[in-house]
Amino acid sequence: VLPSHNPTMRIPTHLLLIVCLHLPTLSSFTVESPREIMGSYRHQSAVFGIQPTLDYPIEARGNIVWISPRDACEPIMNANISGNIALIDQGTCVFERKAFMAQEVNASAVIIVFNDNQLKIMMPAENKNVWGGPDPGHSIINPYFPNVHIPVIGITREIGDILKDHLWYQQVRVQWIEDQYQTRFDLDLEGNASPLSPFKSTGP
Repeated sequence: VLPSHNPTMRIPTHLLLIVCLHLPTLSSFTVESPREIMGSYRHQSAVFGIQPTLDYPIEARGNIVWISPRDACEPIMNANISGNIALIDQGTCVFERKAFMAQEVNASAVIIVFNDNQLKIMMPAENKNVWGGPDPGHSIINPYFPNVHIPVIGITREIGDILKDHLWYQQVRVQWIEDQYQTRFDLDLEGNASPLSPFKSTGP
């Protein structure tokens, strides 16, 4: 039986601490199915694409489709991508191009699989062409950077391989939430004072 309301009651400090410690965090990448790989994994959000605000976190949830061509540097051929999440290899073009190509075929979000097991801060490709080569005439890649309006994150090759291994015979469903608060792997948009600052990348 719950005690009647008493304005003089005080909750012990240690109980308040327990409640605070168990609040859910708003920065996670979770595999919801299949059962054998369910769990949370490390990831890194991109500097471009739709960004969270203090009032509106960004959430993505859906089935993964492994894109063809694998690096999405050319137009995407998958017939079943609309409304699903595009899984894209890092490949040979800048990150914004990949995300833009996925958005063009109505992907709901993008997961980029890095070439190695190092998380990277995916940066705008300043003064580079779409293949990552020098191009001083393009301060920011156009039209890709300003026109990507879907969530984009990156994961390590190891995690990407796990997802791909299961895509051959069943659906893989994932979910993630991003907010504007700092975490260990998602600090400020420029990576300042971040453990990932040495690992900024534009793509190729």
